[in-house]
Amino acid sequence: MFDPLAFLDVAHSLASDGEAEMRTCVGRAYYGLFLRARDGLEAAGLMRPLGDGRDHGAVIVTLRRNKRGTAGNKLDKLRELRAKADYSTSTPVGQRDVSQALQLADDIKTSLAPDWQITP
Repeated sequence: MFDPLAFLDVAHSLASDGEAEMRTCVGRAYYGLFLRARDGLEAAGLMRPLGDGRDHGAVIVTLRRNKRGTAGNKLDKLRELRAKADYSTSTPVGQRDVSQALQLADDIKTSLAPDWQITP
């Protein structure tokens, strides 16, 4: 089974000065944490993913409802950065965005690490 946190390793490796790399870095950081949280919440029986775009908001809401509000809030901010990187081609993505995305991702990883099989 693929460990989505491998995307975070890829994100760290892409933290360079090229804009395409920076945009990809932000996206991979988000997806690594989103997928890992989704899988943990599903394994704990706290949510049933639909397999579409609604899962993004559902993961954040479920984290917030299950005493993991800080992780939910950080994932929401990381999601906003990912949307900027993926959809806002007229808005530059810079090193500040990359640093913020990687810090948020690392914080989420650390806060949920002891409990990736998230229990109710």
